[in-house]
Amino acid sequence: MEANIAWKAFSVCLVLLFAKGLATSLYQAGLRIKAKAFISPEDARLVRSKSMRSKPVNGESAQMQRIGAVWRNDLENIPYFLVLALTYVLLGCWPAGATIYFGIFTLFRFTHTAAYLYGLQPLRFTCYIGGTVISCILSAHIVHSILRT
Repeated sequence: MEANIAWKAFSVCLVLLFAKGLATSLYQAGLRIKAKAFISPEDARLVRSKSMRSKPVNGESAQMQRIGAVWRNDLENIPYFLVLALTYVLLGCWPAGATIYFGIFTLFRFTHTAAYLYGLQPLRFTCYIGGTVISCILSAHIVHSILRT
């Protein structure tokens, strides 16, 4: 029963982080379409129509740079977390901890994204460090579980 709680926590966080990534992607696409600014010429050609004259650009707006930075930061942090979280669940580490740690990490990532998009420091830094601390805690639990057996 307790292991089921950990799987549910993992599954909910996985879906939420996927939804966050999808929303980030849609927001980025919306910004590009609205600005009619595409990095790749083939993307500009794809959306070209009589009412929309798109052409490739070399530079990006500040908001486009921010959303790109959100993507890069997510790709540097979320995959590691998901692997650690999955390992945590598979090893049967503290089931209640899965709910706590996974939930906090997910909250940090959502808040980090908002803080990045709105330029909110030190909130962005705090969320980044908080997520990193959660990953370190998961790592410690995993190592403890392995050495315990």
